[in-house]
Amino acid sequence: MLLTTPNLNFLKMSKGDIGPFSSIEDGSHMRRGYSPQMLQELCDLSGLRVEKIDYCSGFVSQKVTSLYRQLRKIFGLYLSWILILPLRPVAYIFEFVGIGGRGYSICLVAYKPRF
Repeated sequence: MLLTTPNLNFLKMSKGDIGPFSSIEDGSHMRRGYSPQMLQELCDLSGLRVEKIDYCSGFVSQKVTSLYRQLRKIFGLYLSWILILPLRPVAYIFEFVGIGGRGYSICLVAYKPRF
């Protein structure tokens, strides 16, 4: 399983990120966020073995995503995606060299043992 989710203490990008968020696991699209420990517990309860938990998506990446959301309202899905595409590598470079921080999202890799 490959999963990304907001960090429990993520910074909001837009009004839609304010909530309200469900405080229970009710199947809704998103809740406030998770900590690495919470994800580990959920995987343990589900019989999944965690291979890796790491932080991803820093400040620059979040700003590029926010810009994409704004452009999508104006230009639609496809044109806004094309307009934002050149900025995506820039965001990854900033995160790779440690500029702008990391930790707005958590990435999890887990698997269910066969036997």
